Amino acid sequence: MLRALRKKSKEIGLKNLHLKKSADPEFLFPDGCADMAMLGFVLHETARTDRFLSETMRTLRPGGRAVILERHPVLTEYGPPLWARLDAGETKRMVRKAGLVVERSWSFDDDTYFVVARRPSGKKAAGPFSGAAEAIERRVPGGKKA
Repeated sequence: MLRALRKKSKEIGLKNLHLKKSADPEFLFPDGCADMAMLGFVLHETARTDRFLSETMRTLRPGGRAVILERHPVLTEYGPPLWARLDAGETKRMVRKAGLVVERSWSFDDDTYFVVARRPSGKKAAGPFSGAAEAIERRVPGGKKA
C-alpha cells in the first residue's frame, strides 16, 4: 500500500505527504506535528485501538483534527467481516476516551460513517473539516452528486 501511495503521489506531484511505516500502535512522528490525521478503515484493523487513538492524539497539534471513516456493522459483500466492524457509538466512545473531542459524525451512505474529532486547544480550530458536514457531498460514477 505504501509503495502504491508513493507512486501515486509522485505521479500527481504531491510534495507534502510524509509516509512512515511503523509498528502498531506506535507512530514514528513527533508530538504535535500534524494538523490532521485521516484514519480510513483502520480502527477495526489495529490490535490496540486505545493506544492507536492515543498515538493519534499525541501527534496532532492542539486543535488538530482526526477524520475517522469506518463501516457500519451491517453485512456487505466487501470490507471486513461483520464481527470486526465498529458501530459509530462505539467509535465515538473510544475517541473520547483517548482525549479527543468529537465534533460531528454522520453516515456517508448505508455502509460507512465519518467521525470528526479534534485535539483540545482551549479555542475552536478552523481548517479542513471545520465546516458543516453537509458540505461534503457524495459523488457517484460519472461525477454526479448523489
